[in-house]
Amino acid sequence: MNNLVLLLLLFLGGSCLIFSISGILNIFIRRKRLASLRLNSAKVPLASEQPLPLLILKRQHSPVILTKRLSRRAHMLLLAVWFGMTVIFTFVTVFSTGSYMPNLFVTLAEILGLWTAYWIVLQGLLTVVFYQHIEANESGLLVQRGVIRRWIPWDQTYLFAIDHMNVRGIGITSTQYELSSPQQIVRWGWENSKRPLPQFTLKPTPPEYQQEAERLKSYIHERTGLPLRDFSSFRKERLHSTSPGNGRHEVTCDE
Repeated sequence: MNNLVLLLLLFLGGSCLIFSISGILNIFIRRKRLASLRLNSAKVPLASEQPLPLLILKRQHSPVILTKRLSRRAHMLLLAVWFGMTVIFTFVTVFSTGSYMPNLFVTLAEILGLWTAYWIVLQGLLTVVFYQHIEANESGLLVQRGVIRRWIPWDQTYLFAIDHMNVRGIGITSTQYELSSPQQIVRWGWENSKRPLPQFTLKPTPPEYQQEAERLKSYIHERTGLPLRDFSSFRKERLHSTSPGNGRHEVTCDE
């Protein structure tokens, strides 16, 4: 029993460590973005596809509201994982302690209770972490990711950019947009609603979500007057400038 409880505690500690590392990486990414802003945003190359003029899009004067959350299918999958692990813990407990021990049911209740409590917390954290709400109106842009809400007024914006991040080894590209001022960075993920991932529910539903996502870029461009720049192209140019044989050296600016 003690070994199983220790295993559950180690599992919980490992999950907390993963979330902590993710938060540290996010802070590191934000600092690198601020460093790029301090260098000179005009040096960041323009994106190959610029936002369309807002006048040719429908509902051009209404606010843009986009929401993403875990789908019912994702929650059912998480519950299936919980049930499968519950069955495994039950069998391990029965065979390790003996089916005739008088405290078997007490031991089993303690283990399954601890496991269920842990899973409720984990599923709640996943629900919060993957929640995203975007709202653009006449005064500014609001982005909520999880429980963190960030807002930036249009007259303080400094940089509008896109960033493509490739996850090595599994062929996945993550697309992030950001709107920045010298003191604030507002970032949001880009969802491909033509092939939406089944674990997420989008509002409005596709294909209207895709149309509103495109209108968001045009709305930001009209309110700020900023072109869309590409951080991934900026990184490629810096890598090229520091490659052997070109006689240049990379200069970085860190916090």
